[in-house]
Amino acid sequence: MQLQQYRLAISSRKNNSILAFFILSLSLLSIKPLQGQMFVGKETTELAYNSIDKLKEGLLVVRLYTNHNALDTLHAMLARGSANKAGIRHKINQIKEVRDYENRMIIKAMKQEYQFSDIAFIPDYNYEAYLNGERKNICWNESLEETDMDLYTEPSLVLSRAQGANYDWAVILPQGQALDDPFPNFFKMNPTLIQFMKGAFQPKAKEPYEKYQALAAKINEKLSTFYATLH
Repeated sequence: MQLQQYRLAISSRKNNSILAFFILSLSLLSIKPLQGQMFVGKETTELAYNSIDKLKEGLLVVRLYTNHNALDTLHAMLARGSANKAGIRHKINQIKEVRDYENRMIIKAMKQEYQFSDIAFIPDYNYEAYLNGERKNICWNESLEETDMDLYTEPSLVLSRAQGANYDWAVILPQGQALDDPFPNFFKMNPTLIQFMKGAFQPKAKEPYEKYQALAAKINEKLSTFYATLH
């Protein structure tokens, strides 16, 4: 189906479903994958189509969550001579254990299930340097070690942890803007509110590998299906 036909269909659907669109918009207010603005209307549609079309021959960057801000805060508490040093060290070890497990699982799952485009894995503390042009020694391998892999391709889209209780991962633009309609870019792994209620300094429970595998397969399927409608 041609791009113009999709635009007309989307416009008609919006005009006839104002209430549904309003409810959907409210549900997205609390989701902030990265710092950036939400695009709306025609601009959103153009970005969704163009970005996914470009991604097929481009690069999906998986922005790995490292908890570095929370860990820096906890280490600072130790440096200040906190009376509960044992408790803080235990919490640091807990956070690192769950963080490393999750990152290994998402790398393994994406390598196994995602075939839509090239892919690279970058820890969040290296991501700004990547956007600013750094291309060497910023990627992680399956062992969560920095590699000497050189990235000369600009990212077309980014897979990042979403912030909020409703979704766990989001496909976003490199600068952090979320793609809304027509591409459904938010992905849920855990249907409960446990992760949200625990807060930034509490490690969430380890999810089984099958959930990461299903997440990666879903992302690949949605991108592939959407891309097929463009060609």
